[in-house]
Amino acid sequence: MSLNAAELGVVVAHLADRLAGARLQGVISPADGGSICLALRTTGHTHHLMIRTVPGICGIGRTDKKPVSAGVPVPFVMLLRGRIDGARLSAITQWNRDRVVALRFDGAGQSTILLCELTDRLANLFALDGDGCILGSLHPNRSARRELVSGKPWLPPADPPFADDLPVRFPDGEDVDMAYERQNGDRSRTLAQQAKQKEVEASMAAVVKKKQTLQQRLQADLERALQADQLRHQAHVLQAHLREVTRGQRTFDTVDFNGEPICIPLLPERTPVANMQQMFDKAGRLARAQAFRSEERRVGKECTIQC
Repeated sequence: MSLNAAELGVVVAHLADRLAGARLQGVISPADGGSICLALRTTGHTHHLMIRTVPGICGIGRTDKKPVSAGVPVPFVMLLRGRIDGARLSAITQWNRDRVVALRFDGAGQSTILLCELTDRLANLFALDGDGCILGSLHPNRSARRELVSGKPWLPPADPPFADDLPVRFPDGEDVDMAYERQNGDRSRTLAQQAKQKEVEASMAAVVKKKQTLQQRLQADLERALQADQLRHQAHVLQAHLREVTRGQRTFDTVDFNGEPICIPLLPERTPVANMQQMFDKAGRLARAQAFRSEERRVGKECTIQC
């Protein structure tokens, strides 16, 4: 489930009570996209704070264990690592009782706000400097009404609905900031598995397409080779019968060196010798093109293997 504004208010209150003053030990880019995880250290304990912008499971909450990291961190995670790694979490607040959470980090003589717009379909994360200007975001601007881009000040969303009118779906007595993770962790892992499956399927489709393209190229090479051999054969037969051919003919019918009937197409505006030479030249061009393509593929394959 995605957290509504009332639930976020409850979660933020619990997080502020437990994590205020924590030191940031690291920023993780989880394998399930659309999320980040903050490793926060308090006295004697490390907390992993998951922040998700995935529609249907949008929200924030602690998790029992460190999530599986993606192979390559997203650029926004790299930005946060360079900006707030080692900083202290000085405040966690809910903006205007809306689905917007601000985490303020102070360290190295500067302040940075990790602003979490947890608005489900349009959810996004922003890093703001001390003046409220956007340093970067997890996703490109998703808002049609606000210009939320780097270098511009962050603009708040429209007035939210009254949080008092919204239900709080946490079980009584449950540690609410971890309840979100318990309810959404399995779904998040399922989405990650689905994304991985799509990646594998896309990779397999690319291999199949590459194989099909190679087959098409080989077929084209074969056709060019056959055409070159046919042209060369016609040119040799025409050469042996030049005295029998006159200018203006469109075809010349005879038998080849194996005694098989052969019909040689001619260009009537050219002499018999010019027709013969044109056939030799075209056959040579086809053969050279085929040899060049074969060498090009061989060199490309060697470079791929070496790389």
